[in-house]
Amino acid sequence: MGPTYERLGYKRMILDLHFAPFLPDTLADVSAEEIVARMTSVGINSLLHFNRDHWGQLYTKGQTGPHHPNVPYDLFGQVLAGLTRHNIRTIAYLSVGWDEHCARSFPEWTMRTVKGTPVQRNIWEEGQVRAQWTYLCLNSPYRNYLFAHTEELIATYDFPALWVDILVIPRGNPCYCKYCRKLWQARYGVPIPEKMAPPDEARWLEFYSDAVNDIYGEIKQIIKRSGKDIVTTHNWGQPYDHDDFVITETEAGGRDFFRPSRVAKYWRAFAAGRETETVGYRFNSGWDFTIKPTPQLKWEVATNIAHNCAMTFVDQPYARGQLEPKVYEALAQAFKVADELIPHIRGSEPYAEVALLGSDWSAHLEPKTETDFAGVYRMLTEAHIPFDVVADIHVLDTDLAHYQAILVSNTVHMSPEVVKALRSYVKAGGTLLFTNRSGTLDLRAQPLEQPSFGFLSITDECPYLVSFVKPTIPLQDTYLRVTETVWFRAADDADVRATATDPAMETTSEHWITHNVMPGRDSARPAAAVGRFGEGYYIYVAPRLFSEYIVQGHPSIGEFVLALLSEHYRPGVWLEGPRVVEAVYQRQGDDLVVTLINGIADKPSSGGNRPYSERGWVNITEVVPIHDLRIHVVGRHNLAATDLMGQSLPVRVAGDETIIEIPRLDAYALARFRSPA
Repeated sequence: MGPTYERLGYKRMILDLHFAPFLPDTLADVSAEEIVARMTSVGINSLLHFNRDHWGQLYTKGQTGPHHPNVPYDLFGQVLAGLTRHNIRTIAYLSVGWDEHCARSFPEWTMRTVKGTPVQRNIWEEGQVRAQWTYLCLNSPYRNYLFAHTEELIATYDFPALWVDILVIPRGNPCYCKYCRKLWQARYGVPIPEKMAPPDEARWLEFYSDAVNDIYGEIKQIIKRSGKDIVTTHNWGQPYDHDDFVITETEAGGRDFFRPSRVAKYWRAFAAGRETETVGYRFNSGWDFTIKPTPQLKWEVATNIAHNCAMTFVDQPYARGQLEPKVYEALAQAFKVADELIPHIRGSEPYAEVALLGSDWSAHLEPKTETDFAGVYRMLTEAHIPFDVVADIHVLDTDLAHYQAILVSNTVHMSPEVVKALRSYVKAGGTLLFTNRSGTLDLRAQPLEQPSFGFLSITDECPYLVSFVKPTIPLQDTYLRVTETVWFRAADDADVRATATDPAMETTSEHWITHNVMPGRDSARPAAAVGRFGEGYYIYVAPRLFSEYIVQGHPSIGEFVLALLSEHYRPGVWLEGPRVVEAVYQRQGDDLVVTLINGIADKPSSGGNRPYSERGWVNITEVVPIHDLRIHVVGRHNLAATDLMGQSLPVRVAGDETIIEIPRLDAYALARFRSPA
């Protein structure tokens, strides 16, 4: 049985109070009564409420830090009491990595670049400087300050959950403060390298992961010593050892409408049965203080609840502390979607025939490969295949034989144990599809003993900025254009399914052949190959085709990859319908619940002829109905199916398939029927 969310509920909100004291009337009108009234009107189960913000200011009656000058009273306690009267749970908030009061009062506590300057969150958008929070080092004496506040908070108030924020390892920013230098020297016997090679970056990730785990472990010990029953989570990323539930920010952002679904499955995999909370925003774009279209808010709720995740929206008051009534009217409508879906989803578990490998560690060391993961996720979702993510840290505890195919999307770094497990999976009869440099380095960025799972040998990087792939499978296109690939030597008995074609000539600032790079002479050099190992098959694709699928959006790329996969895998359940529809497959008891979500959005626009890569903001602004969808179930007859309201759906048999018809899909729909064995 999957998570049921009995403690904190499915419907949650965050009221953000990161307010600097620079304006004289900031938060002058904030009201506990208004906060409670608005949250009650939305019908949420839990509110994450601030007791301390990124500025280090307290909203409690505590003494372990400065209070916001316009909120010297116990706002946290007042809201907690008011919400409790309405049976809404309060989740306390703890900012760890950012505290501007500490950063400015004790600069020696901040993380430092190799040049000695503080590490800051530096974000420019549309010519404006946004918040530049300073990272505090978790190896510095700041930790004692943090622990004192945590002890005070837990001793003073009774609440069911603690949300630990900014407990992170900043990417690309090793800390060179005096505390990290000393600890590094003691641990490894050498100074921190000023220029980090990949093995040094892996060592840094290990080093600071231990600091994160140590801080979090002490927070858990403080709770344990208090004798109180408080569950915790942290935001965001590895390690997950101390989390009672796992949270992730899921914002689609007007540019990535696969993100809410993708991160729901991804972090659900790392949660390994624990509850998963997905966090979106009520703003249209980046805290712009407008409101997303209501159809889009509903789409987010449907997507996240369908994956059996709790749905959280973030709001922030205006500068004086007032809440916008229109926000809560829109959110109340959005959360009604959750009310309809929850009875069909509560306690459900994923139904998957295909697995997609996920790795926090490899993504941290190779950030660009997140695009590969996004591409394969989009490809499988558009194909309506029942799939789920398997976290690399849980591979050894997972029955891989449960999956008919496993896909590895350029996951470069793997432990030897995971490589061995995937080889054994293929040998026992499974199908493994992997791309580019998957499984070539271990978790410390050292070459693996069996790179590429021992199935082939990568010989070199392709020297061309642009080259081409020529599949042997008939497609809409003769060539697929790629920007990053490798050359490899296939096994003697492997079947080459695509060859490499070099460009007609390399384009420079002085030499070119025509408007763009074009294919040259075809070669016999392999670009994709299929081989047999034991009872199973491996499929290798040399270029980063999944990444190209994101960049180009070209259907022939997906057509090629899915054609290779289909030679060894036929879905037992699948949706026949437009790519814009997402099908989420969950088991609830003996039933399979297929939630269908309509993702028709605005047409993208760039506002000009160039650059082609820059598209304007895209929203879901209206619901355009889709008709005549069909769910195919192989090898099952005499099925009865019902919809969201329990009404019977049309069912017919065609050959070895039972076809369940969905006459009309508006924003979302659902089909429930007996689950395949």
